[in-house]
Amino acid sequence: CFPYLGIYNGGTALFRAVGDSKVSMKVSLVANLVNIAGNAILIYGARIGAAGAALSTLFSRIFSAVMIIVLLGKSDKIIVSNHWRIDTKILGKILYIGVPNGLENSIFQIGKLLTTSLIAGFGMAATTANAVTGSIASSVSYTHLRAHEIIFARPICGIYHLSPETMKITVFLLCYSCVCCMLVHPLSFAQSNALRAAGDVRFTMIVAIASMWLCRVGMAYILGQGLGLGVLG
Repeated sequence: CFPYLGIYNGGTALFRAVGDSKVSMKVSLVANLVNIAGNAILIYGARIGAAGAALSTLFSRIFSAVMIIVLLGKSDKIIVSNHWRIDTKILGKILYIGVPNGLENSIFQIGKLLTTSLIAGFGMAATTANAVTGSIASSVSYTHLRAHEIIFARPICGIYHLSPETMKITVFLLCYSCVCCMLVHPLSFAQSNALRAAGDVRFTMIVAIASMWLCRVGMAYILGQGLGLGVLG
């Protein structure tokens, strides 16, 4: 999926750069419809389960990549040259920012994997609550909507038909996540992105890696496992 996703993201970034953001929205909409239709056909029609979901996602990624390439070729706002050359100066600047940022994200995913494996040891209710919270939190990217998530936390979680124990944990985790997103995340991400934009990528990488291992991973094991707070820790 990742090569096709990279082509799609690169193409949509070009369209946004020339002020045409409708293209990315339309392509994304059609690709999601293809994904939904593919899920219905492969999971319920062909009855191949999780493999059907994976294949449907792959097909939708390929479809979106092909669509964006075709639209790039037809666009009169974006000139695609047939003569290719590597601009080492620009490439150096991109790598200077991209390599530390990529390393930071890679280590972040490793830490996320460790905390997920830790939560899996707390039982099915904790694992399900963590997965549902992540799903709901990732679906809303605007901070001003987090307050509505807190107010309607229980009705939103009710969509997932959770058990009483899992529902209790999920509501608490969702409210906790919303408070952090409103109070902590804006300060953290805004300042780090400002430093990256100014070219200071090493400091943000060091701080991010240190906070990941000391706070997210280290404190998770201390509070969750050591002090017995479970998924709440």
